[in-house]
Amino acid sequence: MQRGWQLSDLNPGVRAMAEMMSRAQLLGGNRDSKIAGMMIQGNTRGIIMGLKASRETYSPDDRVGGLAQKLMDTENTNIQQMKPFL
Repeated sequence: MQRGWQLSDLNPGVRAMAEMMSRAQLLGGNRDSKIAGMMIQGNTRGIIMGLKASRETYSPDDRVGGLAQKLMDTENTNIQQMKPFL
């Protein structure tokens, strides 16, 4: 909490809805492929959000920028690892 940020818990209704949606997406077919697809979608969204946020920052902190780049690299690595399961 060095920067004074507070994280709030996820709304239980939102959590339940996300769980139901995930279960519905996994019905029928090759579950491994579906899970890999969901992982790739999530990682892709993470990269997009990270790039947008990094471009919107006017005076970026070098530590934050480095951490953001590591996160985007990790997201990209995750995508590459999931491709064989599609």
